[in-house]
Amino acid sequence: MRQIILNLIAISLCLSIQAQMEDYGYKREITNIEGRWNKIIIPDDMFGKTNSLLEDIRIYSISEQDTVESPYILKIDKTKKSFRDDIQFELLNQSKKGNEFYYTYKILNEKTINRILLNFDDKNFDWKVNLEGSNDQEEWFTILEQYRILSINNNNTEFKYTDLVFPNSQYKFYRLSILAPEQPTLKQASIYEYIVDEGKRLDKKVMEQQILNDNGKKQSEVLLNLGQPVPVSYLEIPIQSDIDYYRNVTIYVAKDSTQTQDGWEYHYAQAGSQIISSLNENIITFSSKITRRIKIIINNLDDAPLDIGNCIVKGYEYSLTARLHSSDRHEIVYGNTYAGAPSYDLSHFKSTIPENMNVSSLGQEIQIEKKQDGYNGLNTRKVWVYLMILVIAGLLVWYTFKMMRNNDY
Repeated sequence: MRQIILNLIAISLCLSIQAQMEDYGYKREITNIEGRWNKIIIPDDMFGKTNSLLEDIRIYSISEQDTVESPYILKIDKTKKSFRDDIQFELLNQSKKGNEFYYTYKILNEKTINRILLNFDDKNFDWKVNLEGSNDQEEWFTILEQYRILSINNNNTEFKYTDLVFPNSQYKFYRLSILAPEQPTLKQASIYEYIVDEGKRLDKKVMEQQILNDNGKKQSEVLLNLGQPVPVSYLEIPIQSDIDYYRNVTIYVAKDSTQTQDGWEYHYAQAGSQIISSLNENIITFSSKITRRIKIIINNLDDAPLDIGNCIVKGYEYSLTARLHSSDRHEIVYGNTYAGAPSYDLSHFKSTIPENMNVSSLGQEIQIEKKQDGYNGLNTRKVWVYLMILVIAGLLVWYTFKMMRNNDY
């Protein structure tokens, strides 16, 4: 009797999993599996067919005996940024030679640095800066030369660019010289190391770029069509105008769309905002969004529109870290609007997962057919699952009473 119950439970589980798989829209076979841990990179053409949070992805391991769900962890290979601000330093001396003003700093704890933030009381200036490093104050090595720092403060604009950015350096002494018509009022200098652990960003193809200049609104609008929903988190706006400029930029991504008589109308949500200027590379980063269209609004105020080149779009790599058995056949299914996020024990043991693992491949996408007539296909399986559960429950009750009578309970 016990074996019969176990067999019925196994059959009902298999039927239940098959019914669950048919609730999804698409499947792909996972190939090139090696070892226990495998990485599966989510391709761009899959994002438009999953739900917005990628919660409907499931992996099934299929063997001759049974079909079981395999646990995975969704990973977004993001960039990680941090500051090392424990740099101890002191202002050693301050001097002047003509219109060049010198500040010499001594590093007290021999740390690597790559940023110096200058804070001035001066409100409006456009100065050039040189930065040198030395270990003995006799031989100096150039780190930055004719580096521009700028501050604009008026009724329309408040802008400051006074960060000195340079490659990693480790000297005992740093000499800063500012070329200015009069003594700068340097209130404070902050020295630190900016550490960037670059994530893995993948290029996204821009299918179409449109530029619309609205003189009435004093704005330029750039529309980027990516062709399909893909993750984006990086935007580079190349400006080809050979002038100094400073403009406020807001980035929007399409979150959904509505079909009208005039075509598709896209509804946008703000993803980020920043200032682009002739001093910077004009790279804008923001939290990862899945979208098919990007809208860029550039506020020109009373200036002429800028000459904009082809924008560059990138997005983080999305992948699944899965625990698989190479002897089984594995399929990934997705495309279920109503599926919730899975809950696996694996999520509590991320530290035990190895960093290096095999990268598996995904096969051709196959649309899962759904039978709708009568009680065929999926509906039949669901009915059988419910019947099996009732039979098992009845057998368990009967078996329990039988044991109680045998024990004179």
